[in-house]
Amino acid sequence: MKKRYTLIVMLVGITPLLFADANALDGHDQAALLKIATSSQGESVSLDAVFRLHEQSALAEVAKTAANGKVAIAAVYKLDDQPALAEIARHNRNESVRRIAISKLDDQAVLVEIMKKEMEAWKDPAPRMEMEGIVRQEIVYKLEDQALLAEIARTDPNAQVRREAVYKLDEQTLLAEFEKQDGNAWVRLRVAEGHPDQKLLADIAKNDKDEKMRIVAIRKLTDQAALAEIARNDEKKQWRWGDRREAIKKLTDQAVLTAIALSDEDSVLRSFATDQLTDQAVLTEIVRKYGNIEAPKGGDLQVDPSGFHWKRGLHSMCATAVSKITDQTILAEFAKDAENQHRRRAIARLTDLGLLAEVAKTEKGGWAHLRMAEILDDKAALAEIEANAENDWIRIEAASRLRPLVWTGLGNQGNLSTHPIVRVIAPPATQEKQP
Repeated sequence: MKKRYTLIVMLVGITPLLFADANALDGHDQAALLKIATSSQGESVSLDAVFRLHEQSALAEVAKTAANGKVAIAAVYKLDDQPALAEIARHNRNESVRRIAISKLDDQAVLVEIMKKEMEAWKDPAPRMEMEGIVRQEIVYKLEDQALLAEIARTDPNAQVRREAVYKLDEQTLLAEFEKQDGNAWVRLRVAEGHPDQKLLADIAKNDKDEKMRIVAIRKLTDQAALAEIARNDEKKQWRWGDRREAIKKLTDQAVLTAIALSDEDSVLRSFATDQLTDQAVLTEIVRKYGNIEAPKGGDLQVDPSGFHWKRGLHSMCATAVSKITDQTILAEFAKDAENQHRRRAIARLTDLGLLAEVAKTEKGGWAHLRMAEILDDKAALAEIEANAENDWIRIEAASRLRPLVWTGLGNQGNLSTHPIVRVIAPPATQEKQP
């Protein structure tokens, strides 16, 4: 009975206050709304009051004095009065409230003033939560003073603030900072990412100590002479493998690419160079020279400087070369060579039926016959190959051209168009009986 009496007394005491709040909210009484917003009656009630406030002085008072951070933030979002925003940006203890106030400021002089005070504050050895830089970063977004931005880019303790300052620098200030060579990574990265001056990019690509910076610069380089210098294997300059790879991928100079493809000590980089080659004579020379090299077996541990199997690199290089050769006579030559490890790939690129017929006379595997039947779309020939070929792979290939294949769900290893384990032949479609 005592507990019930106490509850009744509490409800009687609270009810007038709730009705008062409701009347103020309904009537939009600005003084009453200000009192509710700055009271501790509850977050949702205070926020509702802020949403109904429109007088700038009342909103400024809430932003300055509200104990609840969400309520203060809601007020400053609605505030447009520049002097009030400046005062909040200078003195408010809540960094989130300050950041929003700064985002709404237009006066560059006030922004410079606040930033300079922040710069003095970060020199204080005492730990400050604001070292995360959310206020300074917001100032940088709005700031236009190039000298101050350059100083921030050099000295701010927060990497994100330094980065934003660099990306606000104009062309002239950016180049001046770059010339100082003071080790500012963000300055170098911005130059590397988008500066049109090929000399600056080449300088970063060749000389920067940071590999990421060099790679970014190389990818932006179009100067073939600079790319060739990086792509070549120069022991004196000791170009790193990743730098050389990126430079080779950008090269169009056939002479430099030929030298790398034919004589570089790194077989993987030779393969990258081959992929860029268009000279048919050089591509043919590569296959003639290395076409008989088999792909390495599991126990073959011969490696090149990149750590890749030497034979595998050469095998890959030849495969790339064959895929780029267009001369039918040359392709037929490789297709007839029983020792050539890429003869099947050469057969697949042949379209001349006369040359294919010649290859078929000596090619024991049956791939030439299959290719001829494929070109002619000869269903009868494909059916005969499917039924009688000794090579399981060829029978599967012939079958795949006669009817669709279905996935068995047994795995995904190997070539899915030819692997007899992971794919099976679908049964021919049956005709529906007419009723």
